[in-house]
Amino acid sequence: MAVCSPQPTLVGRDDELDLLSRLLGEVMGGAGRSVWIEGEPGIGKSALLESFLAEAARRGCAVRSATAEEFGHRVPLHVMLECLGATPGSADPGLRDVAELLSCGAHGDPVTAAAERLLGHVDRLTADGPLVLAVDDLQWADEFSVPLLHRLSRLALRRPLLLVCVCRPAPRRPDLVTLRRGLTASDAEMLRLSALTPAAVATLAAGLAAALTVRPEKRPSISPALRETAEQAAGNPSYLRELLAALAREDRLRWDGDTVDVDSAEPPRTLADAVTDRLAFLSPGALELLRTAALLGRAFSVTCLEAVVGRSALELTAALEEATATGVLAESELLLAFRHPMVRQALYERPPAGLRLALHLQAARALADAGLAVEHVAEQLLAALRTSEHVPVGGWAVDWLLVAGRTLVGRAPRDAAELLGLAVAGLPADDPRRESLEAILATALVLLGRRDEAVRLAEKVAAATRDSVRAAEMSWTAAWAMTDDDRHEAALAVLGRALRAPGLSPAWSARLHAMLARAAIADGDLGRARAAARQALDEAARSGDRPAAAAAEHAAGLLLGHRGEPSEAAARFEHGLAVAELCDDPETQDLRLRLRQDRAYALLAQERHADADLAAGELLAAAERTAAPPRLACARILAADVHYHAGRWDDAVAQLDAAAASDDLIPAGDRRWLHGLAAVIAVHRDDQASAESHLGAVPAGETFAGTAYVPLARALLAERRDLTGEALAVLTGLLDRAGTVYHRHIWLPVLLRLALRDGDDALARAARVAAGEPAAAGTPAVSRTAVARHCAGLIESDAEALGAAVAAYRAMGRPLQLAQTLEDTAVVLAERGDLRAARTAHSEATELYTGLGARWDLLRADTRLRRHGVQRRRGPRRRAATGWEALTPAELTVARLVADGRPNPDIAASLFVSRRTVEVHVSHILSKLGVRSRVEIAREAAGRLELPSAV
Repeated sequence: MAVCSPQPTLVGRDDELDLLSRLLGEVMGGAGRSVWIEGEPGIGKSALLESFLAEAARRGCAVRSATAEEFGHRVPLHVMLECLGATPGSADPGLRDVAELLSCGAHGDPVTAAAERLLGHVDRLTADGPLVLAVDDLQWADEFSVPLLHRLSRLALRRPLLLVCVCRPAPRRPDLVTLRRGLTASDAEMLRLSALTPAAVATLAAGLAAALTVRPEKRPSISPALRETAEQAAGNPSYLRELLAALAREDRLRWDGDTVDVDSAEPPRTLADAVTDRLAFLSPGALELLRTAALLGRAFSVTCLEAVVGRSALELTAALEEATATGVLAESELLLAFRHPMVRQALYERPPAGLRLALHLQAARALADAGLAVEHVAEQLLAALRTSEHVPVGGWAVDWLLVAGRTLVGRAPRDAAELLGLAVAGLPADDPRRESLEAILATALVLLGRRDEAVRLAEKVAAATRDSVRAAEMSWTAAWAMTDDDRHEAALAVLGRALRAPGLSPAWSARLHAMLARAAIADGDLGRARAAARQALDEAARSGDRPAAAAAEHAAGLLLGHRGEPSEAAARFEHGLAVAELCDDPETQDLRLRLRQDRAYALLAQERHADADLAAGELLAAAERTAAPPRLACARILAADVHYHAGRWDDAVAQLDAAAASDDLIPAGDRRWLHGLAAVIAVHRDDQASAESHLGAVPAGETFAGTAYVPLARALLAERRDLTGEALAVLTGLLDRAGTVYHRHIWLPVLLRLALRDGDDALARAARVAAGEPAAAGTPAVSRTAVARHCAGLIESDAEALGAAVAAYRAMGRPLQLAQTLEDTAVVLAERGDLRAARTAHSEATELYTGLGARWDLLRADTRLRRHGVQRRRGPRRRAATGWEALTPAELTVARLVADGRPNPDIAASLFVSRRTVEVHVSHILSKLGVRSRVEIAREAAGRLELPSAV
């Protein structure tokens, strides 16, 4: 592929050009000004200046400009002489005299005299008309030109002179700092160039790619892969040009029609030298420090850097300030980060691979010796191990893992599993340290959802060890994995053997009994669960062990929740969490997350929606910081459940989609919860294909968590297909089942309505009785009352009872149940001939269903009421499948913020949702709009959306 050198192109600087053009207009009107343009190397300062000066010349303004040279400071007034054309061959006699004055060594102070004459020359030029005087790369200017520029800025206050100073933020010379301060004081315009927007980067990359490959398309476009590659330049045009030039040199740019693509995301091999050459402006000390910082990743703490280089923060201050001022580094919360990933990559790859390996190992040892965060040490060790397959994990690293391994599992389970696995593989079978590392590894495997591996390893260690504590721990770990995998009988057997083992401590007896209670609950043996939970509490109190006490409280809370006592369960979870928080160790981290999740669920079951919403948010925040993917997915499912009941279905779907990314790793019960809830929403929204897909992912069988959603979804889907008998059979199975009382308000009215429709009065009466039977006593009174009155109103065609249920559901904040009750009320009123009241109830139900996107419910309500002559005057349009009309309100809000250039973390913070939720919304937007990037979202949004959106 032929390659040519692209010419500098100004893209994405319209606002800056508009500002300079406005200042030019003021000068041409007689009002002088000064402007200071600042920005990191390569950000486009010179291209902006060149474009502006061309415009000034076109508009008939006199232009004088020059660029300071790095070694030009040796000649007094060098840059000003060049700017004004003061040379021995100048046509202007006065300028020739200035050049001669400086070259012949006149008596007195020739530099001062020359400066006075240059100032007078500029004064005369402005008397003839407006003048633009510009100096680029001012950081290299000689020491005599800078004071002259200061005097020229004062001249601009009374003459039609626009003085333009262009400078890097470093080196921070005292005379330039003084000049900048003086300009600021005289009301000069301060213009700092920031990184190009993603849209501008895409436009510039397309033009550069076309020029580099000698394909000057009229409107070239770039592929998503090349767009992602271009983002490595972090909005710096110069780095982007180097990146694409390197790709072109390696023949990695290819055309597909009028789109240019890249063959892979691998950084170009020839890029490192080009990029590091561009860093030559840095001092040797700053450059050396950056090479070390590159080992620590794109973002790093000064504390880690101190440890690795063996110097204090005070000693590093000058170099770090230089790197930050020049834009190589930027602040990222409490860390420093390389602004340009490709700069960090270039610095990182400069040393040979063997040297990088040694540097990583040295960095790991330094971080460990300094007692810094275990995940940082692990990152360095893994970086070394990934560099070469022949480097064993031995010596101090194994000893460090024995001490820090459990903490590492809690903070970075994936890294821990990889590092521990490599360490175990490298140790001989008779090494006494191997068993200890395997025990830690087993826990990491459970957290990561690799439960089969965890069971095999835990049972192997338990069988071989002579340590009773380790045997108990491994039995507990194996049972944990088995319970999460629905292997309840196997878990109960393992726990039974462990509890019969001699020498069992009270603390481990408590933890094993707590796990036994969990397994028994999941297995449906509530008597055994009750005895185990009681034993766990007793043993925990006797031992004084906090992790054991927290586990026992958790088991007791689960039992209470399963028995339909959410208030008491929430109290147990709250107490268990308080105890676990006192531990604050890696061993209880997953337990703390479980307690938070179950507490939020219990709050939801009590109709304490605001508290449940807050608890779910706290859970997600904690899980996103520390949890392994399976536990984070479970937290998302809980948050989705809270959103579902509050009527925020778009947010619920976003959380469920995010959780589904870890579908294969989630415990079996939680998978049923995920797919059941997703299927319920899909049926309500009349997306039968999606509902079938989710239900197909649920294996047959019963379990505790979330199963009410699965049969409900199956029943709703059957009803949608006019298979009333099948729907009734599914829901009747729930009627006789103990547990999951909390969900009765969802499906009992559905069962009763279908029974009446099918003429099964006996089943309808049974449903009504179930709504108020003692088994429902644990349900909050307002919910129990609403369900009972709803069912009574249905079976008796009692509009007053239904009206009481409407009021209750309205107070509870249950939009779906409120809409369904209003629908039933409208039908009863229509049957009584009160069509006006029926239309009112139907209208409100329609509004609620529309807000939820519940298309099937709308269709059902219309069908039921149409036979009574009640029709909507104007039905809501069915949401389109593609295009802007297909976007939900939540997606429209996110689209506005994306188009406004807001990154995902900022959007998440402004909307009070998780980053992953925003990512899912963006994914849906891309799919519905048929575009491939955030840039294209912004382009499509132009003229459609009001920007920015008020949040």
